[in-house]
Amino acid sequence: MKGLILSGGKGTRLRPLTYTRAKQLLPLANKPVLFYAIEALLAAGIRELGIVVGDTHEEIRAAVGNGSRWGPEVRVEFIQQEAPLGLAHAVLTARDFWMRSCGRSPPRNAITSAVFCSHMSRILPNSALPSWSL
Repeated sequence: MKGLILSGGKGTRLRPLTYTRAKQLLPLANKPVLFYAIEALLAAGIRELGIVVGDTHEEIRAAVGNGSRWGPEVRVEFIQQEAPLGLAHAVLTARDFWMRSCGRSPPRNAITSAVFCSHMSRILPNSALPSWSL
């Protein structure tokens, strides 16, 4: 199972905090916000992570690294979004990431900023599933 984190955007509404730091790396309780999303996916049993990045990709790549800080089985792939053209474009940009092992083009289910390749019922109760799918 794969997870996708959309981590693009410039954070213009968070200025002046984002003048010197990527919005995804702003600390919340002494930990970058992005790390909470990564840890939530890991808690759900997902070990293959795709992170869609934009203009702040260098800073995000440096902070996350290859994923080994979360364990030897964690694999992180960074997917460059050339322009901030919205959420649907970010998911489309990650198409090759999905296709390598999922075997179909759009992912089946989505929950907030994390998109998964297989049925969410394996990790969440039915009451927590979204009423829509991609």
